[in-house]
Order: sequence, then structure tokens, then C-alpha cells
Amino acid sequence: MKQKAKEYQTVVLAALLHDVGKLLGHGHFLPLNKGQHPRFSAEFVEAFPEVFAAVSDTSLLRELVQRHHNDKEHFNAEFLVQNIKDRHERTLATLVSTADKLSSSQPGVSSEQWQDYLETPLASILERVNQIEMESPRLRYHARPLQPTPSLEVIFPDEFPTFGQGELDQHIVEFREDFHQLFRNGKIDAVDTTDFDCLISHMLSVLYKYTWCIPSNTQDSIPDVSLYDHLKIAATVASCMYLYHSSTQTLDEHEIRQADVNRFCLVVGDLSGIQKYIFDIATIGTGGDDLFLVGPWDKILDMAENIKSDFTKFTGNLSLTISAGVAITRHDFPIANAAQNADDALELSKQEGRDRITVLGNTLTWADWTKVKAEWKRLRPHVGQTPSAFLYNLLRFSAMWRRYKEDKDTLGLRYHPLLAYSISRNLDQRKMPELYEWSEKILTLRPGNKEHELILDNLGLIASLLIYSKRGGSV
Repeated sequence: MKQKAKEYQTVVLAALLHDVGKLLGHGHFLPLNKGQHPRFSAEFVEAFPEVFAAVSDTSLLRELVQRHHNDKEHFNAEFLVQNIKDRHERTLATLVSTADKLSSSQPGVSSEQWQDYLETPLASILERVNQIEMESPRLRYHARPLQPTPSLEVIFPDEFPTFGQGELDQHIVEFREDFHQLFRNGKIDAVDTTDFDCLISHMLSVLYKYTWCIPSNTQDSIPDVSLYDHLKIAATVASCMYLYHSSTQTLDEHEIRQADVNRFCLVVGDLSGIQKYIFDIATIGTGGDDLFLVGPWDKILDMAENIKSDFTKFTGNLSLTISAGVAITRHDFPIANAAQNADDALELSKQEGRDRITVLGNTLTWADWTKVKAEWKRLRPHVGQTPSAFLYNLLRFSAMWRRYKEDKDTLGLRYHPLLAYSISRNLDQRKMPELYEWSEKILTLRPGNKEHELILDNLGLIASLLIYSKRGGSV
């Protein structure tokens, strides 16, 4: 039984590492001849015997990693499954090879011209969502290891055709150093290499860090599947296949090659609606495609805009949108009720056409919110010396303007002379020049001008945010 477990672990590791040579071969200091990546995968395994010895048969592991192809036209004899003499080893190699094929069973359209694997970067898959007529990718990923938050810049795609000089060399050097530090140099105790689950978790982590941005197949016309995704799926498929064929006593080449055997059970779950249950117990939660955050009200307003900005950078696709709803409450307000208020605000954003934010009942496009927020931020440093009566007057004047605009009630235009009077009565031009200048500018805004109406429409929102700011952040 113990030997079977070791064999299973060897198969899974082989499937996980079978194409790691595609990463190592990208460096110019280790030139990869066309079709020879299995050798570098095998040499990688051979270079770290102490890492794999406790949980796998290292000799078998090397064999399975090196021999996972059947194509005699493109691969040398030393890399072919069918050239393995031992029948059982050939069966296991067939399993890994099949897992490799299944992991690649939805390839993209092949490029009409050969694309240099040393120069071809990973294309952004999100950029092409809803973009049926896009023929070639615009955005690609640089070869950069993932970093802990808040260093998000590495995951944003960029416009460039090929990798820069030395870019891949540096990436591979960092991978080697990271792997050495993780599993060698006296730090091997940090990873229990006698525990398969521990080893595979750390292996997945370091592979994810460095192969997330490397294309699995550079010969696709749009190479948008990462090497990490390919390796992880191959390992998952190999695991399922080994367990299935072992338990059904069908672990042989013929049975493994059968395409009409139901070996897998795919489970799909929908967590939509989980928000109704998690908001009582957590300040941060996710469910479905929603995100719920709790924090200082002014920081949340900044974060909402940052999330929108980062989302746009990450997708590079304006057809993919994000909407937000912000509820501002007292610190002792029940979290479940606050969550419902935020959800109601979010629904307003969606009803108005999505790709919007709703703050204090005001729904704006993200572009308009940026402008309105800038007005608030401009005045916030001066709010301490601003009479509260003036700010509350702005709320009243805003309601009057809306009555004119929405109900065509001309009495609403009285906001203009009343604002002029309030400025003269409450604001000292010498003591508060910034606020005085801004208020005088409001008097010059005219109906019919889109930019002017944006400020008038949201005068109450600006005033409300200034009132909250004047309270010192409390609500």
C-alpha cells in the first residue's frame, strides 16, 4: 500500500513538472532546441533529488517527466513514451502523456507563422472577452514573479510585442534562486519534504509565482493559456486517472487511451447569496462575483475608485464593468443592516446602466464620480473653518436646483440669489479664499452646460461629504 502511494505521488509530481523545461528553456543562457524541453524538465528533477526522494521514486519521476510525448515527427526517441521498455513504466508514462493532452485539449488556433518561444509573451485572455473580431492580442504580460499585495503592478498587462532583452534570463535566475532558498541552503526544514501534501503545496506556490506569466504553447496564434494553468490541470487530471484506473483494476495502456471512459466528475457550485449569511460575522467577505468591504468611510470611497481603476488595468477591456454601492453609517450601526444598505446602493448603480457608483443615494458614472470627488477633496482641507450653516444651506440649494431641473419648477432657480446671499453672509474672502473662490464659481454655472450641470446635480453630495469631513470622520 505504501509503495502504491509513492507511485501515485510520483505520477502527480511528473504531471506537475513535465513541462517545467518550457520555463527553463526560455533563458538565453540555456538555449532550448526546438522540441527538446523534456530534457530540461528531466534535468530539473535530477538536480534536486533530496527534494523528491522521500515522497517519490526519483528514477521513475525523471523517466516520466522526460518521456511524455508520442510524436516521432517532432521529438527525439529519448522523449517518446513508446520507447520505454518496462511495460508498467510505459503505462504510467502513457497516463502522464494523456493527462498532458487532456490539459491541452482545447488549443487555440495555430499561428500561421512560427513564433519564437524566446520572445513570445503570454497574451491577456480578459482583453478578448466580448471582442469577437479581435484578431491579435494588444495586451501581454511581462515575465515578472508575483509579489505579495499591495504590489499589484506585476499582474497588469501592457502593450508590447515581445519580451525585452534579458527579461526572461532574469526571471529564470530568480526562479532558480527562489527554489534553492525554499528547498535548499539549510532551509529545507521549512518545507517538510517527507509530507507529500506539504511538498506539493509549496511546489504549486513557487510554480505559480513564476509560470503564471509564461505561455504554455507559444505556437497558438493567441497564446493566452499560462504554463501554470497547464501544469496544474495536468497534475489534477493525472491524479484522477491514476486513482480511477487503480481502483477499477484497469491500469494499463489500452484502458488509459480509451476516450469513451467516464473517469471524471466535474462539480460546479454557485455561492451567490452567501452574502446574506456572512455579513454578520465578517468585515470582509465575498460571494458570487460580489465583494463586501467595511472600513473608514473616506478610505472606502478611495478604495472603491482604486478597485475600479485596477480592474480596468487588469482586464484591459471596457466591455467588462464593475459597479459599486457605498453605505455610510455610524460605527455602531448593525453590520447586517449596513450590508443591506450597501447592496441597495449597488442595485441603484446597476439599474442606472452598470459601470457606476452610488454614494449617499447619488448614482454617477465612474468618470463623473472622479470629477465630483475631486471637488470634495479640493475643499476638504478648508472645511474646518467653514461655517456649518453654509454647508447645510448648500444641501437646501441643491434640492432647489433639482426641483427646477427635474420638475421644471422655476422657483427652484431661487437657489442662485440665495447662494449669493449665503456666500456674502458666511464666507470671509480673506480668511477662506479657496472656499470663497469655489462658491463664487458655483454662481457662474449655467443650466444646459453638461460640465456645469454635473456639479450642480451633485452639489448636495459634495456638501454632505464636507459635512462628514467636518465632523472629523465620524458619521
